[in-house]
Amino acid sequence: MGKRRWRWRESVVILGSVFEKAGVNFSIVHGKLKSDFAAEIPGARESNGEFWASGVSIVAHMCSPFVPAIHMNTRFICTSKSWFGGGIDLTPMYHNDDDTIFFHDALKAMCNKFDAHYYDQFKKNCDEYFYLPHRKEPRGVGGIFYDYLQTGFEKDFAFTRAVGNVF
Repeated sequence: MGKRRWRWRESVVILGSVFEKAGVNFSIVHGKLKSDFAAEIPGARESNGEFWASGVSIVAHMCSPFVPAIHMNTRFICTSKSWFGGGIDLTPMYHNDDDTIFFHDALKAMCNKFDAHYYDQFKKNCDEYFYLPHRKEPRGVGGIFYDYLQTGFEKDFAFTRAVGNVF
C-alpha cells in the first residue's frame, strides 16, 4: 500500500513568538462504522452503521510558561440520531488563581445563558474526564465537557457556537 499524500490545508504554528505550538483542525468525516462499535453509538444500528460528523479542534501551547495551555473542541455527529458535543479546558504550567477564576466565570456565564444546570453538569464531566488516577490529581484547572447534547437543534447549535466564542 503506497503512502497517501495530505491534500488539504494545514493550520499549525510551531515556535512562534506567542504560541510555542498551536493547531486548528476542521474535519468532516463520513462512512460506515464497524458493527461492534456501531452498537455503542446512538442511532448507528438504525442507520446501518452510516454516520456523518464534523468538528473543530483547537490546541494552543504558549511560549510563556505563565500563560496556560488551552484546548477546545466542538462536534456534530449524525447517525439516525444527531447530537452535539465538545468542551474547553485550561492547563497552566504555573497556577494562577485569577486566571482560573476568570476562565470559570466566563464559562459559567456562557452556560447560564442556555441552562442554569449546564455549568455544574459539564464542569463535573470535565473534572472526571481529566482526572489522572495514577497521580491522584486533575490535569489542569478544568473546564467543561459535554456529549450527546440533544435538547433541540437550534439551542444546541447556539450553545456549541458559544463554546467556540468563549474560547
